Amino acid sequence: MLGSKYDGIPAERIVFTFAPIGDTTRVVASGMYVTNPGSAFERVTPVNAGEGVNKTQQTLDDLKVSMETPAPPPAAPVAAARKPAKPTT
Repeated sequence: MLGSKYDGIPAERIVFTFAPIGDTTRVVASGMYVTNPGSAFERVTPVNAGEGVNKTQQTLDDLKVSMETPAPPPAAPVAAARKPAKPTT
């Protein structure tokens, strides 16, 4: 349905736009299928709803939370629990 005689398999493409807003940054993702990708005959079909859109939004939400959460302090080094091996003679 989305393919063509030139290239029967469309490519999935996600374009991210970063917009500074005050002290924050807004990230917008636009999903689309592209027929004849990389050629002068590209045809774009936007994807505005569905499971893929929800997964992309969840990934962006998770990334936002991970970037806003302070990193835990580094763990203290662990002392060696075993005795060194005896040298062989």
